[in-house]
Amino acid sequence: MPHQNPPIPAPPTDRPAGELRYLDLALRATRRHVRGIALGAVVMWLLAALAFGLGGMPLTTVSITVLAVLFSLLALAQYAAVGRWLRAAPRLFATEPWRPVDVRAVRRDSRATVLELTESSGAEVHVRLTAAVDLLRHAVGRAERLWLAGPDEHGWVAVHLAGVRAPLPGRIVPEARRRSDLPPMAISAFDPAAPASADVVTAGTARALLRYSRQLYVPAKTLLAIGLGVLIPALWIKQYALLVISAVAFAAAVPVFLSARKRLGDWPKLLRLLDAGPWQRVPAELDPLWQPGGRGFADGKATLTLPTGENLAVRLPMLGFDVAEYVRNTGTVWIAGEPGPSFAIGVPGSPILAVAHQLQSGPRRAQLHA
Repeated sequence: MPHQNPPIPAPPTDRPAGELRYLDLALRATRRHVRGIALGAVVMWLLAALAFGLGGMPLTTVSITVLAVLFSLLALAQYAAVGRWLRAAPRLFATEPWRPVDVRAVRRDSRATVLELTESSGAEVHVRLTAAVDLLRHAVGRAERLWLAGPDEHGWVAVHLAGVRAPLPGRIVPEARRRSDLPPMAISAFDPAAPASADVVTAGTARALLRYSRQLYVPAKTLLAIGLGVLIPALWIKQYALLVISAVAFAAAVPVFLSARKRLGDWPKLLRLLDAGPWQRVPAELDPLWQPGGRGFADGKATLTLPTGENLAVRLPMLGFDVAEYVRNTGTVWIAGEPGPSFAIGVPGSPILAVAHQLQSGPRRAQLHA
């Protein structure tokens, strides 16, 4: 029998779902992502029109047009999966409370993931997730309980996984359209004795966060692109005066890159930090002044209490609100293996994950015990 994840505090059920802290921030981040893809499609079509109007090289024009088509298809797919749900979400969260449902099964084929759920009244509910990455499907499949808000008149619902502020978009499957032929999804077991990196949800979350963290390098990469974009034509047409612009761009890229690298700290080592050992729980206190930025992340500080009674001050670069809320609500956090100069923190078997750096240097800490 698969091991269950450690319990995570449930959302409040006696008030509108929208009062869940940081839910509005999670929704804004989703809207920004969808709009960013749509804006990318518009920009590519404008570039394609410009290349055609200026009589650009056929290969260049065709390449830009193909990219414009791909961006457009991606934008349409995002709107179909999330866009319509985002329009319904404010109404759901303004009036509907979160209500608990028991998870009976997760079924999936190449086109759909369907949750078979049971209401407290005993009624059976089938919800088709319109957008969910594979690691969240495993986390949902391990959960004994989820929370729903909705449905509205069009069947849209929001699915809440304990500890994760971003809700999963879904739609009720009418009884006449329920499919019994969808195969049940094989849910990976959580092994508390294995290294943290062995868990599919934890490892998948680490890879996703690493991709996100690399966005800090975008300004430096943009400056380098500008520098190269000016340098190559300047040398080609022998307009050496333009080399000043290229030199300024290259010079500016260096401190921007170093600043991003300093802020990231040991985030690039996250997967290796998860190899340090199994999860172990310790008391923790987050800086009460911590608040997330517009994308849900901000640098923070916390104090962990080791089993010896020693307090360990840590810096938490790019701390997400899911980790922060878990620490605030439970007064604890889990660490992977022994706390070295840098180590991974989070919650076993869940998408709640971050990196901690010791603020004080010293001898290597003694092995923690659960």
